[in-house]
Amino acid sequence: MNERQLYDHNPLIQYLNFRQPKLFRWVWNAYLYYHRLKKTAKTFHPVAPILQAQEWNTPPSVNVADDAPTILIVTFNGWSFHTVFDGLIGRALAMRGVRVKFLTCGGVLPICFIHNSSTSHGIEHMPCGRCRSYVESGLGALGFDVARLHDYVSQKERAKIQHELDAISEAGLTTYQYDGIEMGKPAYLTTRWYFIKDTPLDEEMTPYMRGYLYMVRLTHQAVVNLLKQFSVQHILVLNGMQASDHVISQIAKKYNIPYSSSERGYVKQTVNLIHNAPVSLFPWHDLWQQQYRDQPLADYQKQMVERTLQNRRYGFQQMDNLWERIEEDQAKLLAELKLDQPRNIISIFTNVLGDTATIDYDIGDFKNMLHWLDTVIEYAASLPDKIFVIRVHPAETRIDRYRPTFSINHYLRDNHLATLPDNVRIIFSESILSSYTLLNLSEASLVYTSTIGLEASAMGVTVGVSGRVHYADKNFTVDTSSPEKLWAWLSLPRLSPLENQVLLAKRYLYLMMYRVSIPIQELIDETSFGHMHLKANGWDDLRYGVSPVLDTITDGILYGKPFLNPYADDPTSAWAIASLK
Repeated sequence: MNERQLYDHNPLIQYLNFRQPKLFRWVWNAYLYYHRLKKTAKTFHPVAPILQAQEWNTPPSVNVADDAPTILIVTFNGWSFHTVFDGLIGRALAMRGVRVKFLTCGGVLPICFIHNSSTSHGIEHMPCGRCRSYVESGLGALGFDVARLHDYVSQKERAKIQHELDAISEAGLTTYQYDGIEMGKPAYLTTRWYFIKDTPLDEEMTPYMRGYLYMVRLTHQAVVNLLKQFSVQHILVLNGMQASDHVISQIAKKYNIPYSSSERGYVKQTVNLIHNAPVSLFPWHDLWQQQYRDQPLADYQKQMVERTLQNRRYGFQQMDNLWERIEEDQAKLLAELKLDQPRNIISIFTNVLGDTATIDYDIGDFKNMLHWLDTVIEYAASLPDKIFVIRVHPAETRIDRYRPTFSINHYLRDNHLATLPDNVRIIFSESILSSYTLLNLSEASLVYTSTIGLEASAMGVTVGVSGRVHYADKNFTVDTSSPEKLWAWLSLPRLSPLENQVLLAKRYLYLMMYRVSIPIQELIDETSFGHMHLKANGWDDLRYGVSPVLDTITDGILYGKPFLNPYADDPTSAWAIASLK
């Protein structure tokens, strides 16, 4: 059994976690000691960075000026990468003369979103509290004592919150507000993410929705009480979209406190950060229009883009490789589609329902991705000279930890398969047929918010975008965000590439993959989710001037500088050289 299974199948350890936290901490420390004897610190493992940092002993003392800012870093979930990343950033800030305070959930919430409703290697729903010791020992190894939510919320406040939430009708859950802050909306988003489906609240979802609302209110109360005790000049949160992160960001806005949000980047072993907004709302448009739209790529940058387009065909540079098995043969694809030859093919690429890249990303007159898909199939019947091929996202069936409870696979089979127009084909999620071979045969492509729309544009395929995705409206895709716009474009005799489409799409792809995504290999080496090893060899490696990446992130937090890859325009950097190998 791995660590997750060991916990999930052991009632005694679960009991200790919830009822005897001091004994549980003893069990956890014994577990760490076992890994120390195994010399796990020299391997790639979730606890390896903790063991490495423990070997560094006490962090160096730093004189902190009376007027030094206090940075609050919120590390709620025991996602190992984010825990280690937050801890390194926190220690680097502390070594730059800043006061750093960590706030964790401490395992007191009725429900957690560290895991969704999918199973992962036989593990069912993850109970709140299991990750507490990982977070506390990880941050402790980097020299921090953490504060927990329950340190700032009294039993009386907890009971009052529960009483008020119990009085909310089911109809009022998604629109619930408190203290002038939207709370129902982010709780609803997290509920849909948990179930990996984008549907109205149903009987199964409602108890979870109430649990996430309680999480939001508890987080709100704790942070407000904390801010009454401490003067905080900046807050760092994860993602900014999920329920607890969202409410913290809204509190920051209300109190005029600058904040930053962080998340994994678009390329493996990178991070994205943004000022005063969720990471998913990165200000792409301004950066593109004002700085990079008209900036030609250097030869090595063009090579990196071509390498990226090639690598993504096979899942390289991505944390989840969906293409370990792949069939690229054009003849086999045409045979499965029952086509004698490639002619007038329009490829349609869906997202996973419930992915945060699609939830509430509807624009124009499309209610959601299903409405868009229904409309595409309806229009196809009136365009018999074109072949419409729907490619269901392979993640629906290829990632055990991310199985949607309501999928496009099921939706198409239940609602369309029996009545499909003759010119519509479906490649279901299970198929190993290459999406990129399909693109090579396509006259044009349709996406809602899928990243493959950007790749297709860079490959020379004209792309219609119907959802609110950051690369839309950048002069290399077509706006199909309403049924009228979609029909007007599809009904054209020929869907030709746009002027300068490939050139602009490749510049934007470099911006997205390599300018905004900050490489962290000089800090953390990660082989797969959570299996890590620190590249830093001690406290001195975290000092100012040693790591340009660390300096970029800390300067962004302290001085509001942009969070951009410091190596993006340096062909002599080790990063650029390694990227082209």
